[in-house]
Amino acid sequence: MSGLLKLRIFFAMADTLFDRKLSSPRDIPQVEQVVADPFVGEYVERYSRSYVLQIVRVVFDQFRDRLKDGETIDGAEIRQTILDDLESERHKFFTSVVNCTGIVVHTNLGRSPLGRQRAQTLLDKLTGYSNLEFDISTGKRGKRGSHVTRLFSLLTGAEASCVVNNNAAAVYLILNTFCNGKECVVSRGELVQIGGGFRMPDVMTASGAILREIGTTNRVAFDNYYQAVGENTGLIVKIHLSNFKLTGFTESVDAKQLAALGRERNIPVMYDLGSGSWLRPSDYGIKNEPSITNALDSGVDLVCFSGDKLFGGPQAGIILGNADLIEKLHKNPLYRAFRPDKVTLLLLEETLLSYLRGTETLDSPAMTLLTTEIDKLKTRAERICASLGKAGIEADMLETTALAGGGSAPEEEMRSYGVRLNSKTKPDDLACAFRSADPPIIGRIIDDKFVLDLKALLETEDEELTAAIKTILGK
Repeated sequence: MSGLLKLRIFFAMADTLFDRKLSSPRDIPQVEQVVADPFVGEYVERYSRSYVLQIVRVVFDQFRDRLKDGETIDGAEIRQTILDDLESERHKFFTSVVNCTGIVVHTNLGRSPLGRQRAQTLLDKLTGYSNLEFDISTGKRGKRGSHVTRLFSLLTGAEASCVVNNNAAAVYLILNTFCNGKECVVSRGELVQIGGGFRMPDVMTASGAILREIGTTNRVAFDNYYQAVGENTGLIVKIHLSNFKLTGFTESVDAKQLAALGRERNIPVMYDLGSGSWLRPSDYGIKNEPSITNALDSGVDLVCFSGDKLFGGPQAGIILGNADLIEKLHKNPLYRAFRPDKVTLLLLEETLLSYLRGTETLDSPAMTLLTTEIDKLKTRAERICASLGKAGIEADMLETTALAGGGSAPEEEMRSYGVRLNSKTKPDDLACAFRSADPPIIGRIIDDKFVLDLKALLETEDEELTAAIKTILGK
């Protein structure tokens, strides 16, 4: 029996502070009395006394206004409102959710999910103290993240690496180091807006760089770069269009040409990949996404990308490339503000080891989901629908289109299958009911039907999802 049901039974059996009609603001009990009452005890334990006090005060203010207007209110209504508001607060705290949206790297749902094995490793190694900046062999101070640098070089062949807290910070640090007061030559059509309404041109100019925008929105030629480079040029920048796509009458310059120009003019070249996939994107159905290997092989001096998203690790900004340039990044005072914590470094270390071992699709849920074969998704959808049918729930299998997500591979769709619920309940109401589950289940609406897409759902979660559907639909 759930805690909430126990409380409701308690209300039916016991007298409380709200067992009467209220006709005046003076009839509302003291907040302290309410918090001391057993019916909110579970929430005091869950949230804290001060948190519950705040919620109760807000509810009392709402009902006090109604009483001032002459209403007579049943005390049970106030009690139930307090209970409902306290219960709804649980969804405002950090919680796990079931992703049935068909978007694997979902920015709003935590991007790349963390596997249980990595979570256990995290717990084992971070409980207590660690050798974050301590060299055990010498007994002296060590360098934070030095082993991660070694693993990156081993995996990618890059001379050196630098890790910061996200890719926007990576771009900022690079520009501040090499372009503070100098020009950054960049194609106008590559200046993107990222999540949260932030515009990369604003992030770049905040670094102290002077943007030298070249070309037009849809076309830029090599000669545009060649003519723009001058004595005050600090950096040539190439940005992969990771979250939008230009089609039609377009032209761009590839990274190899820019790398050659940089060597000729003795100017460093940076390639911002955005998502950053180590596996070949074609392995999971994405055709037009460059890999980290592609970027490094182009000959540019610095490559940066996100540590999560398509790389499948923790949120971080990864910079790979020329050792001398990387050293300058580490010496920039801003690196201290951008450097990652021990949790990020440990998860990144485990991610790199999984790639080196060749077990990335076993150790990373995101890689597992991205590489799941379409026939397997179909079989799972059929199995879930069959189980629901036996329980009297109308549902059928639906072929869908899924996305890699995370601001990567725009318009690159992947085939998937989902479970379509043929309920008389409005799809928006169904979506709300599933979000109210424990844990919340986030689905999608297709053609006015609520659908649970399986692309971002691990096979081990199928039974849990099936049981949740039966519970929610009352079968």
